[in-house]
Amino acid sequence: MASYPFLCVVSLLLTLPPYLSVATHIPKLPPPSHGTIVTILSIDGGGLRGLIPAVILRRLEAHLQELANNKHLRIADFFDVIAGTSTGGLIAEMLTAPDSNKQPLFDASQIVQFYKDEAANIFPPSTPSNLVKPKYSNDYLRHITQKMLNQTRLNDTLTNVVITAFDMKQLSPTLFSNYKLNEMPQLNALLSDIAVATSAAPTYLPPYRFENAGQQFHMIDGGVIATNPGLAALSEVTIKKRKNPEMFPMMKNPNDYTKFLLLSLGCGEAAVKNEYSAEDGDSWGALKYVFNLKTSASPLIDFMFDGNMDMSEYHLASLFQGLNAEDNYLRIQDNSLTQEMAQMDNSKPENLQNLENFGENLLKNVTKRWNVNTFKLEEVPNKVTNEVNLKRMAKILYEERKRRLERMANRKIQSRG
Repeated sequence: MASYPFLCVVSLLLTLPPYLSVATHIPKLPPPSHGTIVTILSIDGGGLRGLIPAVILRRLEAHLQELANNKHLRIADFFDVIAGTSTGGLIAEMLTAPDSNKQPLFDASQIVQFYKDEAANIFPPSTPSNLVKPKYSNDYLRHITQKMLNQTRLNDTLTNVVITAFDMKQLSPTLFSNYKLNEMPQLNALLSDIAVATSAAPTYLPPYRFENAGQQFHMIDGGVIATNPGLAALSEVTIKKRKNPEMFPMMKNPNDYTKFLLLSLGCGEAAVKNEYSAEDGDSWGALKYVFNLKTSASPLIDFMFDGNMDMSEYHLASLFQGLNAEDNYLRIQDNSLTQEMAQMDNSKPENLQNLENFGENLLKNVTKRWNVNTFKLEEVPNKVTNEVNLKRMAKILYEERKRRLERMANRKIQSRG
């Protein structure tokens, strides 16, 4: 009974009317040691198609604010880990970068607007394809990320992030993860550098070289190793749990995937992909693998990005389905984009509007799950929509945050005797 006043304060913080809420006093999400599940958000790579998951996050944020009756709450207030690749990495940074009051710098609506405002500056629509150098410069991407994120470093993020990239000099993946910083302080780079590094898609943007804490990084897009970074995020938590089990007391069994909650957002795929046959490949040398005149696409890039994304989805679906935790994993993805919408660099205003509309309509669609035998997305049997499942996720996230705040308040009381 001694904790009752503190529980009242926690309850009040969670239910304040929006006009009384004070943004500078929103408490951070307490660590998983106060909770019952580990909450993870994963955002795929996909260039300007990142507008699609940004739209879904805008809706999720609105649901969370409505549940808490507090318009100042943000996505980062509900997730233990936010993982991203390429454009998803940039979104992860924008969700978790702090302002001067240690509150999230951007809300989800501002991220949607960022794509609409800056797409044509990052990928000028009149730029022709180039067979001998990257199609675009990364100058503007560097400028805008430095302007937005300033001197913010990885250890400044408001929750843990996992951002993928690939070091072309070392021929090795690099994970910019808060969980690694104690052992690998060189990863504590500027978020602006990490954003350009994870977004350096081969043939589109040049590799990005930077130095931090005495180490040189020669980076290209994380999509060459993990277009879908969900598995990397799960692995980071699992490794951290092994080293610091006290941080995750709810996870008695490392294979208990009911203790994970994973929301994985795709950037959409084309309804009809560039189809290549073995007969086509008979005449290909190195140049035709890089650029195919018939499709105006790069078969090699298609193989790398699509192949590793499909394998990530296969592993995630196998784990959650095989370990009876299917309801703890929501993947929102669709393969009905037009060829124009599927282009990662199509910055025409009408295409950006089409992508935003696609994201809104995707929420109305029946949720699809990965068939581990056919490697295809299939509608769930109960015909529940993505919107309904997103609301279900929002309720779990809200209840978990509320529970952690209450438990933390109780434990503080108990520690004071």
